[in-house]
Amino acid sequence: MTSPYYTASDGRRWQIHSVNALAALLKRADAAELPAINWTVVGLMEIRGAVDSLHSDPLGIFHLWAEHLDLEVKPPVRSLDTWRHAALGKAGDIRIHVYVDVYEEGAK
Repeated sequence: MTSPYYTASDGRRWQIHSVNALAALLKRADAAELPAINWTVVGLMEIRGAVDSLHSDPLGIFHLWAEHLDLEVKPPVRSLDTWRHAALGKAGDIRIHVYVDVYEEGAK
């Protein structure tokens, strides 16, 4: 199904642009020896990075990535027994969203 606001071709082109931006971002992160996190290309020129909560220091890794990408760290949001920490920003025209979910025990 095609949106009335953009074509399927537009969507594919934007995804390719996002993938290329992610590849460049990962090359810089590799040079900086950052720990790997999970990345997703999301629709219209956005990429999301999720820090695995099973890392030994997930919040520390989140902050490393946020600082490396010069993202704005938002106040954590609580949902039941989990705190979501998120950082937002842009690389050129690509929106970047990095987050980690920290369970109550290690949330503070």
